[in-house]
Amino acid sequence: MINQTFNRKNCCEYLAVPSERNFHLLGQCSSGTFRPRLDWSDGPPAQLDALATGRQATGGGDSKFSNESKHCCLSDVLANGHGSALCEGSVPVLSWTRSKRKRTGFTLVELLVVIAIIGVLMGLLLPAVQMAREAARRTQCQNNLKQWGLAFQQYEGTHREIPPARPADGFLTWPVMLLPYLEQRTLYDRFDTRARYAVQDPELVRLAPRELICPTRRSAGALSRFESAGEPIGAVGDYAGNAGTSFSFVGDAWSSFDMEVDGVMNSGLSAVNPVVAGRLTGRPKGRYRFANIRDGLSNTIMVGEKAVARDYMGEPGGWGDGAMYNGEEPGTAVRLGGLGLGLATNPGAPGPGTLPVFGGPHNELCMFLLCDGSVQSIPHSIDEVVLASLCSRAGREPVTVGEW
Repeated sequence: MINQTFNRKNCCEYLAVPSERNFHLLGQCSSGTFRPRLDWSDGPPAQLDALATGRQATGGGDSKFSNESKHCCLSDVLANGHGSALCEGSVPVLSWTRSKRKRTGFTLVELLVVIAIIGVLMGLLLPAVQMAREAARRTQCQNNLKQWGLAFQQYEGTHREIPPARPADGFLTWPVMLLPYLEQRTLYDRFDTRARYAVQDPELVRLAPRELICPTRRSAGALSRFESAGEPIGAVGDYAGNAGTSFSFVGDAWSSFDMEVDGVMNSGLSAVNPVVAGRLTGRPKGRYRFANIRDGLSNTIMVGEKAVARDYMGEPGGWGDGAMYNGEEPGTAVRLGGLGLGLATNPGAPGPGTLPVFGGPHNELCMFLLCDGSVQSIPHSIDEVVLASLCSRAGREPVTVGEW
């Protein structure tokens, strides 16, 4: 609707002029020429002429003119359109609407340009969103390790020892022993800690606290695909204990139950973990206390993210990724670091020749829990000599946090 006002007293002439299917109402006024444009699909010019002459309009509406008041009123003057002149005081108001409205919208070119701009913005935004999500997942991974650190501190304070990686071959591993200190006492009580993994409740071994999973690598609730000796499949985990350096790797000492090793979390000594009739005679016992870590708790690794082949996740064998509670495969629960045992992001398929090393799924970083309970992000490019110093518990190597 368009409204136009003008002073009737100052106007001397009105004339309706047809132009194709439109008409123009011309008003010669003292202030200039007034040219409002009226559009309709069809209508006689006499209806507009009524405004100028004061005659009664015919056909599509009516017009009234008062010479005494010098006011004009025109209503419904358009047969197929709509228009009106309303008198208010001495100022007549002429208003009209167009019967044919111009349709507006995007052209194809404009639409393509908008789509292209949106695509560019999404391309710029997506990496930032991914970085923010990874930062959140990395923070969650650090929090998981801190929870394990608190659990180790409480366990050592209670039992005066660090839990063994596994007390005997095929028995439960260290995460089960720490469950009570992660507020998982109910879950822990369902395990038979003196029995082998193979005879545990198949449904039970599928359960695991969320602190066992790095959210960057996989979601909570992930299970192994199979187990080497046909045991029940179980919950997998992304954190492994520190079993020592390349010194312990020689002769598979790191996984033995009697050989000397330089790690922090190794298999329990057979002398203190006797097995009779397929069961431990007592609770699982570890080898070391915090007092045995002579390199310093803040300079020695307790737990770190373990390297897992992306194409073989959930597969045991060698140093693979089987059920975290199963002590049949030692490399599932512990790893090594040092000369020839550097951090790896995507090791080969599990099996002979695979090295049991640490390595995280984060961008060029691997998260480690130190024995003092702190968490450090160590780059995959760390010197293997420095890594060996962090993995040995009593090598007396000088190393400080941040040296890597």
